[in-house]
Amino acid sequence: MKGLRYGGLECGGTKMVMAVCDEKGTVLDTATIPTQAPDETLEHIVAYFKERDVQTLGVGAFGPVDLNFASPTFGNILNTPKLAWQNVPLLKTLKEGAGVPVVLDTDVNAALYGEVVLGGAKGIDHAAYITVGTGIGIGLWLNGRLYHGSLHSEGGHMRIARFPGDTFEGNCPFHKDCLEGMAAGPALLKRYNVEKPEEIWKQEGSMDLESHYIAEAITDLTMLLSLQRVILGGGVCDTPGLVERIREMTAEKLGDYLPRPDKNQMDQFILPAALYPNQGIVGAAVLGRDFSTI
Repeated sequence: MKGLRYGGLECGGTKMVMAVCDEKGTVLDTATIPTQAPDETLEHIVAYFKERDVQTLGVGAFGPVDLNFASPTFGNILNTPKLAWQNVPLLKTLKEGAGVPVVLDTDVNAALYGEVVLGGAKGIDHAAYITVGTGIGIGLWLNGRLYHGSLHSEGGHMRIARFPGDTFEGNCPFHKDCLEGMAAGPALLKRYNVEKPEEIWKQEGSMDLESHYIAEAITDLTMLLSLQRVILGGGVCDTPGLVERIREMTAEKLGDYLPRPDKNQMDQFILPAALYPNQGIVGAAVLGRDFSTI
């Protein structure tokens, strides 16, 4: 007898990653397509999952996205910089097209949920997932559940203390020098006037500067929410040595104020994604598996 199959979809600004997982979150099949016009893209996605006989579909989407059950636009992409995708009824289109229960959340919350259920945040009640890539997103797991609020966390747009001597104006079209505007991949390319990501780390002081901004965010979140664990993901965080430097700077910024995390245990407080590189699609799949009947 064939086991149950669960669909996972990671909706990104440049690509859509689709996967089929078994009950344990093992990836059985995966495919990637570019993010193009909504109608064309969603048609491909629906066809993929219909052909693979999934029981549910979990979706982690770029945002902002309306996650308020009571809202008339629940499940829609909202005021995204990807203009063609503004107001697209993502949840409704996928549910009607695939013909299965669909659960929608942010891409970072989906990845965080995967880490909570199967990865580096298993057994943790208070955790954050921070992805640093084309943008910066933050997902929150508080008191044993995903946090949304009136919309959902937009932690990438927090205002944070500048690195000493940093005069870069910031790259965010909304806030200039927010976290994303100072430390996301495009901001790093712009501030150093380079074209390739690997060229960033050849620039003097680049590792300390980037570590400062991520450590500032972790420190603020930890002081505010008393986090037990922080998971780091995204292409920028794959840079060799960066996670280790972020740990060191976070320990310095916390200043022994909190009894935990201890500065000698930062490798148990700040971790790379255990499910890498599949935390997004696996997290989405188990999100659909676990919440499709709620």
